[in-house]
Amino acid sequence: MIGIVTGIITMLFNWTMLRFVGEDGGAAVTIIMYVLMFASGMFTALSNGVVSTVLAFSRSFVFMLITMAVLPLLFGINGVWLATPAAELMALALPAFMFRKYRKRYGY
Repeated sequence: MIGIVTGIITMLFNWTMLRFVGEDGGAAVTIIMYVLMFASGMFTALSNGVVSTVLAFSRSFVFMLITMAVLPLLFGINGVWLATPAAELMALALPAFMFRKYRKRYGY
């Protein structure tokens, strides 16, 4: 169910970005999604389901909840607009951290 909801949210977000900023703006979001899917898939292949699940779950729910709850309180309506880019940046930082943390264990 999480995958379906994430897919719908991503599809709607990408469609909106393409409509407003064209292919270049939409491509940036798509690249972030591919990085997260790659990272999650890699840890699945390495039999580390916990990290894979954390990566898959974090972007859609945890990061968006944090950013949608905190940034609007700090910045008002601008915080709402900043929530998605902030969530995307946080979502890129987590796989980078996980890759670094587990690099010795898996030898990559």
